[in-house]
Amino acid sequence: MSFSASPRSAPPSASRSSGGATSPTRLFGFVAITEALAHYRIFDPGRRGAEEDEAVRAAFLQLASESDFRVDEETGLFFVNIFMTEDTLRRYPPAYFDRPAAKRYAAVNPGFRTNGCYAGFWFRFTRGNLLAMTRAIVTRQFRAAAAR
Repeated sequence: MSFSASPRSAPPSASRSSGGATSPTRLFGFVAITEALAHYRIFDPGRRGAEEDEAVRAAFLQLASESDFRVDEETGLFFVNIFMTEDTLRRYPPAYFDRPAAKRYAAVNPGFRTNGCYAGFWFRFTRGNLLAMTRAIVTRQFRAAAAR
């Protein structure tokens, strides 16, 4: 489950030429997306002041409100009331949770297995991120083709 903020739904200051996306997400979506990015930021509701910080904060809070999620102003976690089952966790080998992106998520949301919360992150559509995403897509396509 993830959400994207378009310039129409975000404050005018969030609309920039490089665009961007915001997403409260669970561990598995976080790992899949952030491993394909060159740069991203974890949502920090305490980061205030700069125009970009305020625009990102407003977009996340709007998404949370529209989805009936609660945002913890201290941790930045989104209580989504969706809990991970043991069955879901068993589908992934222990090595999955040792991946750098999984470790980063666990550091931000240490109770992810039981707390019903998702962490939020955002990224810009920069050249670096677009190149990294393109590489990830092409690599996945070549692996799928080679497996046939």
